Amino acid sequence: MNEWDYLNNFLIASPTEITELSNMSVWWICQENLNHRYKIQVKERMAYKKRNKRACSICKGYRRKQEHFVQFKKI
Repeated sequence: MNEWDYLNNFLIASPTEITELSNMSVWWICQENLNHRYKIQVKERMAYKKRNKRACSICKGYRRKQEHFVQFKKI
């Protein structure tokens, strides 16, 4: 599983312990942008994958930019 975020899921679970129908929310790494990390249920993530849809909440626009919209001047 190259999309599994091993670092953030270290204390939560291992990919070998979880089934496809698990309701547990775990962290994933986006395929399109490796800087994106998002948390979603395993069952929901597998449904997106089967339908060839984007699962990353950041790429879909559900999460805002990581920086502020207003740029402050550095003094």
